[in-house]
Formats: sequence, structure tokens, C-alpha cells
Amino acid sequence: MTFNNKTLNEIKEHDIENLEFLMTRKAKTHYLKDMHQVMWFMGQCMNTSLSRLGVSIVPGMHEKFVERIMKEKGVQVERRKYEDEVHPCPLCGGDGKIKIPKERIQQQFNENVPAEQKCPECAGKGTVEKREAWRSGIYIYKGNEIVDWISKPRPYRKTGIIVKPGLPVDDCFMVITTVRI
Repeated sequence: MTFNNKTLNEIKEHDIENLEFLMTRKAKTHYLKDMHQVMWFMGQCMNTSLSRLGVSIVPGMHEKFVERIMKEKGVQVERRKYEDEVHPCPLCGGDGKIKIPKERIQQQFNENVPAEQKCPECAGKGTVEKREAWRSGIYIYKGNEIVDWISKPRPYRKTGIIVKPGLPVDDCFMVITTVRI
């Protein structure tokens, strides 16, 4: 796959934009009762997506032959794993409070305001949690664009007594995908 001499940061930014677009327009959540169903469903998603892109894979095909077909069609499949991260807050520097110059306070509010306030970015915790694990999964590319995405299966736990319509009653697994089956 070529990216026309883009830097890694530009590629990452482009991927994030594409995935967010797909998530808002095409993503659907599927609830499956056990890991056997999850694996079968993810296989069906892969097969459907690749078939739509002109790559037909039958069981028993040699890996080199599959790679050659995918390369000819300009299709690439990647499995990615992202982790949630915790970083010091960039606004307050990790102490949870921001110091506001006295002149700015007087100009902005025309009243007595404490010179230290709780940081709005981290809510006074001093750290910012970067939630990235939701992006883990299988990415299917055609050219330089993400065509489909299949999330890593996550456990879904029923919370509370009230069951919302459309959500499962029992604990199960959840897979989010942009592939229409």
C-alpha cells in the first residue's frame, strides 16, 4: 500500500478521520452470546467485505496466492491493537490546578476570583485519560482508504434492572462493524 510520501503522523491523522467518518455513518453493534458465535460472525464480516472488494477466498487457499490476489486488487487487511493511556494533563502540567494571571482575571470577570482554579481539562485530577482501545480491531483498506472495520470483541455486561429496548438481557459479547451482513 502506498501513501504518496505522507509522514506517519499524516497517515495516522487520515486513518482516524476515516474511521470516525465510518463510525458515524455505517457502524452497527452486534451482540453475540458466546465466543464461538463471535468468531463465526467476524469471519463472515471479513468474507463479505473482501468479496465486495473482489477478493474471493475459499478455505484451503495457499497464503501466498491470497496475498497475490489482494495485492492485485489493492486490498490490505491489518489487525491493530490500541491501549487506553493516561498522560499528565497538558493544561495544568499534572497538578490539577491552573494559575490565572491576576490582570486577566480582573479584565475577564471584574470581580474577585481565586488565582487558582480547578483545571477544566482534567477536572482537577492532574491526568488525562486517552481512550484508544475502542479502535482495536481489523482494518480493511482499498488503496489508501479504510473501507471496513471490525472491532475487537468486547464483553457486554447488563447493568441495572431496567433493560433498554434492543439491548440483550444477558451478558454477552459485543462486536461493532461497518460491514453490512
